[in-house]
Amino acid sequence: MTDGAHSMTHDVGFRLASEVKLWWTPWYSATDSSEITLTEEFFHLITDRPVPVDLRVLQVLQVLKGSALALDIYSWLVYRLSYLKQPTTIPWEVLQVQFGTNYAQTKSGRYAFKKDFQEQLRAVLQLYSTAHVTADSQGITLQPSRLHITRRSSD
Repeated sequence: MTDGAHSMTHDVGFRLASEVKLWWTPWYSATDSSEITLTEEFFHLITDRPVPVDLRVLQVLQVLKGSALALDIYSWLVYRLSYLKQPTTIPWEVLQVQFGTNYAQTKSGRYAFKKDFQEQLRAVLQLYSTAHVTADSQGITLQPSRLHITRRSSD
């Protein structure tokens, strides 16, 4: 945070893992098992509020489109629509900050991002047809939608 004369950084120390052991050798064997121990806080976060993604859709997007952007859009839509209660418009500028940092901050860069995003969004919506999403010159509008997959009830 900055006010011109002063700046401040604040870190709450949120960590995903309390311990990580990864083997990066070309002669990896089954006895060299990699391990990631999640922090208790992160474990509860992802188990209490899971994102209901369809792994089959991720596979199709990866194989057919080969686009990290399509995978990102799908995962983001599933997450956002899982809790959305009212229509929400996200401006193109905000979407580019989140999804298009590799595009130039120029008129042609913004145009290329918008074109690519809309193309990948169309591919995602072919597989996630229950998502109510529209795009216009201002950005995209998300409408409350049915979950893409049904949540499992906890027994």
